[in-house]
Amino acid sequence: MKFQPQTKTIIFIGTGGVGKTTTAAAIAYGKAMEGYKVLVITIDPSKRLAQAMNFTPNGKVQKLPTLKGKGSLYASTINHTQVFTDFLEKASQKTEVEKDAKAIYKNKLFKQLSTKLSQSQDFTTLFYLYNHVESKVYDYVILDTPPAQHTLSFLNAPEKIAVLFSDEISSWFRISTDEETSLIKKVLNQGSLKVLNVLQLLTGSEFLNELKSFFDRIQTWQKPLRDLIYDCQRLLVSPKTEFVLVTNFDQHKFILAKELSQRIQSDGYNLTHLIINMVPDWLDEKTEYKHETIESFRKLYQSTFKNMTRQLSYFHKHLNVYKSYNLSQNLSHADLFKIYNQIHRID
Repeated sequence: MKFQPQTKTIIFIGTGGVGKTTTAAAIAYGKAMEGYKVLVITIDPSKRLAQAMNFTPNGKVQKLPTLKGKGSLYASTINHTQVFTDFLEKASQKTEVEKDAKAIYKNKLFKQLSTKLSQSQDFTTLFYLYNHVESKVYDYVILDTPPAQHTLSFLNAPEKIAVLFSDEISSWFRISTDEETSLIKKVLNQGSLKVLNVLQLLTGSEFLNELKSFFDRIQTWQKPLRDLIYDCQRLLVSPKTEFVLVTNFDQHKFILAKELSQRIQSDGYNLTHLIINMVPDWLDEKTEYKHETIESFRKLYQSTFKNMTRQLSYFHKHLNVYKSYNLSQNLSHADLFKIYNQIHRID
């Protein structure tokens, strides 16, 4: 499976239950075996990637064993609290007010942003990805995202977080009364309003004071914060970033994959590959069975696959389309290279 020469970031997207996590691991392993230095990051809460690749999900980058090859493979989950802390510290270092960054860690709003708020966790995932890409340590950084229903939330995370650090909004919060805060909420977009409502619920009656304290602390380094957020957004739409959509041998999943691909491409993201996962290997036309019953099933499923292949005309116009065979949920890292070699292009 080939990517553009300039590509440095590969983001896997898809609905749940299609083998996306295992496929991301297999691609990472395969690229390492081809001689590249590869980091694969997962935000899958079930930690299935960790199980497949045999590493400890502790939020730290770990080198993994591979077969004899020229490259190397690393994997990591995400410690959202630590990454959000890193995000604030990186911005504060540019303004020489690191003491304010350290003081802000005691703020209840910061604690909720860095631990429980899903929108901020989407952003910390993106910032973690951005940091490793910008480090230029790896040839490829591969991200395995949650199922499709969370993909758009992940991609919109920079916009939702950026509004909290805009000069207009934060200046209101520094001086706002309860009545003024209600007015502010009326002018925010729906996504940003949801962020604030959740924060108010989590911090309770102290919401206004915590909010004011938070924005007082970051006042002098809001621009570096916003710059970092926009840098993360630019990474998502960079020509050096490719998106891989994973689906499986199922009509309903095909429909969902088409809907997601249309949305992703219309929003300007570089979706380049589609992988149809879990295609039974006995659909191979060269496969022969002597038993008549088994042979009849083989022909039936081959017919089904051909019908589904005809429906791929939409994808073929825009994407490189691949098929992959059955994938077990209980793989060891030793199986990943075999899976990588079983991903074949459909012409």
